[in-house]
Amino acid sequence: ALRLLDKIVSCTNGEMNYTTTLEHLNILDADCYFKLLECMQQQDLAGAMLQYDDINRKGFEGDLVLNGFSEFIRNLLVCKDEKAAGLLEVVESFKDKYISAAKGVAPALLVSASNILNDAEINYKAARNKRLHVELALIKLCYLQQAIRLSSEGNSINKKKIVEGA
Repeated sequence: ALRLLDKIVSCTNGEMNYTTTLEHLNILDADCYFKLLECMQQQDLAGAMLQYDDINRKGFEGDLVLNGFSEFIRNLLVCKDEKAAGLLEVVESFKDKYISAAKGVAPALLVSASNILNDAEINYKAARNKRLHVELALIKLCYLQQAIRLSSEGNSINKKKIVEGA
């Protein structure tokens, strides 16, 4: 811990703050995940893609983004129940933000998002185009509300064979 503190102090000329600390320790800020969640809720694919591009340009690999977003979704699920909020693994100052964000998201959306992210994480290593793999996960997440709404309304889309000409 002292070595890390010395590194941060030397790199920032003695001026330490939250942003520079995250930058020098190469940690992705939770605000990135809050922005991705907002894009997901608004079905804003362009916003999510631009957010991921920004994260990627900062040098964060796709597997780190997938893993971090999975953990973020897990924390939101934990916050859904006030009794379980003690299990939240975040900085104390972020707890209220997590709790308020969790109230605005349906549990079905969080569980489905968790499944999508888990599948993307598992298959990340085998993917040839890593960026595309993460972007496809983001596309699924952005249109997840629409898919859940379709399935809950019973408007399933079925494929049927055309046998008229046979």
